[in-house]
Amino acid sequence: MARSFMGSHGNGTTWAPNDWPWSPFGDHVAVGMWHGANNVGIWVDPFELDRVNAVWEVIDAGRTGRFGARAVRTAPSREDLTSPLWVDRLPKLFGYDVAFFYLTGHFKNTGNRTLKVELVTPFPDTCFPDGAASRVFTAPPLAVTPFRIAMMLTSRNAADAVCEKGGMLNLRIQDPEGKVQVERTVRMLINDPRDVTSPVIGSLDGGNLTLRLTNTTDRSFSMGLMMLPSVDVKLSEHERSIELNPGAGAQAVFHIPRQGFARQEVRMLPYRLTVTGAGALDGEVAAALRMQSDWWVSCHTNARPEIAEGSVYAGDLNGGPTARFDVTSITESPLPLGVPNGLFRMTTPPNGWFPVIGGTNVPLHAAGELPTHGSSALAATRFESPDDASVSLNVKYPGPLEGSKKLPFVLQIWLNEQPVFQSPSDTQDYEQLSRLNPRALVTSKTVRLRSGINTLMVSCKSNLDSPVVPRRVFIRILDAQTSALRHDLILDMSH
Repeated sequence: MARSFMGSHGNGTTWAPNDWPWSPFGDHVAVGMWHGANNVGIWVDPFELDRVNAVWEVIDAGRTGRFGARAVRTAPSREDLTSPLWVDRLPKLFGYDVAFFYLTGHFKNTGNRTLKVELVTPFPDTCFPDGAASRVFTAPPLAVTPFRIAMMLTSRNAADAVCEKGGMLNLRIQDPEGKVQVERTVRMLINDPRDVTSPVIGSLDGGNLTLRLTNTTDRSFSMGLMMLPSVDVKLSEHERSIELNPGAGAQAVFHIPRQGFARQEVRMLPYRLTVTGAGALDGEVAAALRMQSDWWVSCHTNARPEIAEGSVYAGDLNGGPTARFDVTSITESPLPLGVPNGLFRMTTPPNGWFPVIGGTNVPLHAAGELPTHGSSALAATRFESPDDASVSLNVKYPGPLEGSKKLPFVLQIWLNEQPVFQSPSDTQDYEQLSRLNPRALVTSKTVRLRSGINTLMVSCKSNLDSPVVPRRVFIRILDAQTSALRHDLILDMSH
């Protein structure tokens, strides 16, 4: 709950009291309890009752448990009709990235001399297509002078102006000497670009980035829209020309092709809007970057003979403790049983294999339950490297079971059909490596990628006598010299 909330119940207008907090959902404040969770109260404009259910679902319908509406008579209207400055309600601009509209109202000069005044806002001069001079006007004495000022805003402009002020926009009238004649606040309803639902851009298929523009004025605007360079995100095209007609809207769509991403996140991508006859506006649009991978997965029961304790290599073939290692048996081991010959040359999965889209993890869980000791979940993929390069694999996999020292799985990895990593099967080996060479538990030996197509095979073998479902395994391909993630490598068996 906002600390400024004083329990106000309104003054007879459709606007929420100033002490109610504001968010992209509208005016709301969390109050009360329902099954141990905060309820959320929403201040709703009567003309927007059709939005109430949708807003409630967005806020957290499943957690808050119930929804209801109650209409009440608020206090009599107390609009200050004597204020010298009146500002008309601004248009609702939710869902738009760029908006053109008029800031309208009137100023009453109660003095006995003519005033040259300026309407001052928190927006930069570039937000006024007719320039800063459009905010200056002459107010005759003892008269009401209307104003109509053209504005253009990106959602970022608006958010920067109001997000720290509860959604309220501060305006004032001042003379050329800077003397303030009157101040007023109005509510601006536009979404913060950092809080909207972002389009999902997957590394396998890419996606579209859409900017939405609206024009509520009676004027036409010609403009150029340019997506500015962004680290690690490449676009197919960067520029669009737009003609925005009076009272109309428009969309600018930019395609983001398939590519690897350095991390999975919501990225703010910068753009610049240049309006003919006016200045340029900078804005940002959100894109949800998703790291994806495409695998073929299978389950093989008792794929290989059980591995005798004490003969299993763990981790880095280049170093580490030497006790209980049998390196020869590892480096000469073939691909696991259950992998058909020529798997990586196939264009469709063979019998018993099926495609699975994973994220940053290897989707071994999709193979289902491993029924017996020695049963394996298998996952295979391909990727294209632009160059010959030395890499190592950083591997995250399940350790000993909670409350037990039993290791649930033995993980093996082959790169270009050569074994590069194997986790311990014996608890004593695991504990010894944890003490003496913990890096060997999670890092493969250094291997060489070839320019062109490379293959990756993962086997997760059950080390338990009871049925078990494979848990999450993560593999990151790192540059051998810098340890930087090779995010340009897209794991895609179907491509």
